[in-house]
Amino acid sequence: PNHFLDYDYVSSLNLPRERYDYIALLYSSGTLRKYSLKVDSPGFLPWKIAESADLLEAQWRLWRRSGPGSVERRQIEQNIINTAGLLGHYVGDAANPDHATSNYNGWTSPNPNGYPTDCDAHWRFETQFISRDIDPSAVFPLVKPARLSNDYFATALEEIRDSNALVEILYRLDRDGAFEPGSRTEPAGRQFALERLAAG
Repeated sequence: PNHFLDYDYVSSLNLPRERYDYIALLYSSGTLRKYSLKVDSPGFLPWKIAESADLLEAQWRLWRRSGPGSVERRQIEQNIINTAGLLGHYVGDAANPDHATSNYNGWTSPNPNGYPTDCDAHWRFETQFISRDIDPSAVFPLVKPARLSNDYFATALEEIRDSNALVEILYRLDRDGAFEPGSRTEPAGRQFALERLAAG
């Protein structure tokens, strides 16, 4: 549940910054009952990003206070690298529309547009297509300049909202074969993937 937020379930709620307040809201708002969900079903991604960013900030504070060359500092540096890597993974998840919708493994809502319904839809884009067709060096020119933000939760939620707005585009590309090698729509699929990777 830390790797996604099925934003369709919670988009009408005023999402609180604290994970446990969010859990309480899922109950009090009737969201769990309305959609027949377990408490972790909608996901916790923006909270995990914010918690990881807070942890990373605290680890850097410890690093500044530790003695240069000390065993303590070396351990803190390893912790920083680990936390930063995990945080990068969660932020990357937020940039993938499959991690921002209840339609994460094939389209499950009413489907008048004939979007793929197979559970391989997520894997087809996130793993198979990106691993096969995307050159990481093509991502770097699309990365926007860094933007300072110390409101980690709001920043994470904004990324998830942006991703959720692209869910139908992702499914339209998949339906039209954009993630298949050599298809006429493959260039559009590649551009979409590059932009999402750059966003992450």
